[in-house]
Amino acid sequence: MYLDSIILLSVNKSNFTYPAKAYILKSEYLLYDNYWNEGLINLLKAEKYSEKEKNIKQNSFIKQQIGLIKTNLGKYEEALPLVRQHYYYLKSNNDNSSDEISYSTFLLSDLYNRLGKTDSALFYNNVRLREINKKDRYYKYFILSNGISYHLKKQYKTSNNLLDKVILWIYPSPDKLNLAISYYYRGKNILEGENNLQKAKMYFEKVDSIMVISNEYTPDIRDNYINLIEISKKLNDDKKQLYYLNRLIEIDKSLNKNDHVLSKNVTQYYDTPHLLFEKEKIISKINNEKRLYVLTVGFIFIVLVFSLYYFIVVR
Repeated sequence: MYLDSIILLSVNKSNFTYPAKAYILKSEYLLYDNYWNEGLINLLKAEKYSEKEKNIKQNSFIKQQIGLIKTNLGKYEEALPLVRQHYYYLKSNNDNSSDEISYSTFLLSDLYNRLGKTDSALFYNNVRLREINKKDRYYKYFILSNGISYHLKKQYKTSNNLLDKVILWIYPSPDKLNLAISYYYRGKNILEGENNLQKAKMYFEKVDSIMVISNEYTPDIRDNYINLIEISKKLNDDKKQLYYLNRLIEIDKSLNKNDHVLSKNVTQYYDTPHLLFEKEKIISKINNEKRLYVLTVGFIFIVLVFSLYYFIVVR
């Protein structure tokens, strides 16, 4: 409500910070509550005003947030340069808060994990862990990210030690999604490292319990239900298998519906305009080069004419 009031008061006034900042804050609020499409719309409005005022920091942050949306759509290769450029923008400027750098670092290391580049993820996480202390609110998330990295590297014991710490730190907080992710990778470690179906199932069921209560659907732990279906099948538990099949269908329906609209809008309202802008820049560059070439040739021609005139007529 307050953000809408700020937008209303500043939208028709030329200001370096507003209304772009209000649109950015509104998009963060919406993205946090999983309103991805609405978050994108507000980011695009913020981008329009930040570009008009040439606010480089705002524009850089907006690109990172577009990268976050692309990550949610599974477009990791496209998201990486957007997130990475903002990380290095922050690191090269001294007027940024600790939270901003931590948030950007987490997004970057998360992307490297998704791309299977675990050493890069660990590198950025550990750099930031050396810069902050355990009381920092992002500390546990870097430990979680490291736990995922070691899972992907099949170093299950190391991963378990880190994830167990994270579960204890997150458990009292309202951050249900990251708690679910921690339980999911804990179960994956047991399934892949110990092949203990019952023990792994216990962790995967914790994930389902959290998802039912929070009603948050995310592609990150969709495979939780694939694992539960396979385990139920192996344990000959038909009722559980049917339940998890229905849960998977429900989640897929929700994800596909939202992602289709979001993906279409990202392409239509962000990717395509930026590609067209790049196209115009290239065309302009080519035309400038052509004009320069014509002017250069013309100048050389004039010099040659005067030189010939000098040698033939004057001399």
